[in-house]
Amino acid sequence: MSNETLKEFISNMNLTMKAKQIESNPNWDSNIHANHYEIQLMTPWSKGYFSVPFSQGIGIKRNPDIHGVLECLQSDSLSGDFTFEGFCDEFGYDSDSRKAEKTFKSCQKTRFKLKKFLNKNFLRFLDADLVEDLN
Repeated sequence: MSNETLKEFISNMNLTMKAKQIESNPNWDSNIHANHYEIQLMTPWSKGYFSVPFSQGIGIKRNPDIHGVLECLQSDSLSGDFTFEGFCDEFGYDSDSRKAEKTFKSCQKTRFKLKKFLNKNFLRFLDADLVEDLN
């Protein structure tokens, strides 16, 4: 278990983020209104960047921040390691649902891409504590 918080991980890894508003998210239910973004994560030690569509509810008026995005990516990455049946059980999906399968595959894809981007630091990212530093 890590003593490193997610906030410390971001700082220690020199991670930065760009968020560009986009029209839609291919992984998002089009019947649910939301603000959609293309997120790019960068760090000076990695070649290239990590890119992923990201959505948040229309009630959230501010742009996404790196901490909130990484919390979501951490959850998706952990979920992408489940079996499909385990994923459905954990999140209350019907295992016969195509929508559930699409969501599960999206989590797996996110996990794969993020693991490639973070390389040897991927497990550190998964272990980072979500407790916010209140200081």
